[in-house]
Amino acid sequence: MSPKSITAKYRVTVLLEGLKNSEHIVANAVEMARTINATIDVLQVKPAIDVVKRESQFSALDTIYKDDRKTRSKMQRLIQDIQKGEELPINYTLVYGNAKSTIKEHLDQEHPDIVVLGKRRSMLGLWGDGLADFVVSEANTNVLVMDEDHKFHTFKDLNLGFLGDEVQNKGLEIINDLKRESEKPMRLFRIKRHDTAHQPQSSWQKTVSYEFTEGSNAMDGLVSYVSRTNTELLCVPNKAHAKQLVRKSNVPIFVMA
Repeated sequence: MSPKSITAKYRVTVLLEGLKNSEHIVANAVEMARTINATIDVLQVKPAIDVVKRESQFSALDTIYKDDRKTRSKMQRLIQDIQKGEELPINYTLVYGNAKSTIKEHLDQEHPDIVVLGKRRSMLGLWGDGLADFVVSEANTNVLVMDEDHKFHTFKDLNLGFLGDEVQNKGLEIINDLKRESEKPMRLFRIKRHDTAHQPQSSWQKTVSYEFTEGSNAMDGLVSYVSRTNTELLCVPNKAHAKQLVRKSNVPIFVMA
């Protein structure tokens, strides 16, 4: 076991399933791991039916074997390129099967602190991904969801945003680790209910606040402001809000457990 594995503060799991730019997702996870002191394991799931299609049992096994060798070779080259000059262990697992059941079993066994995955744009130009929805709903941990084409050049000195009134201690710890080398204010986004005058206490000294009145267009207005304020990562503790934002926003969403 490497020194990094022993001293790492967090464990990050990267989920890959049919994305054209898997290297961006892995590279983004590595940048995050460098910033918050984490180890990484990559789980790639490929539905066997997508590889085999209509073939005999013997031909199917041969096709899967060849695809396995090709996929592993590609990912190992990618990981080796990313690891150059870094003491950052990256474990890689490739599984052929049902994506949702395989991922749930893996997360239940490994208990990562953060799950990282990409999302795809639909043919209509909208953000929509059943796997991202599934992971946000089912994972009992923090989840980072981003466009499969998105590339973080660094996680240091990010323009961070937070949606909501309160943050749990574990989530606050991760955010503070992301902000450790940043002097930028935290952007606080809040959807205010009509029947409350409650003013939440901030966990950060330097903040800029944006408030939206509860209503049918509140989330659309929030999404617009998140982009206009150049927020690079939006932290969301509410899963219902997070699922809407994953579908509507092109800004990476950090869903907090």
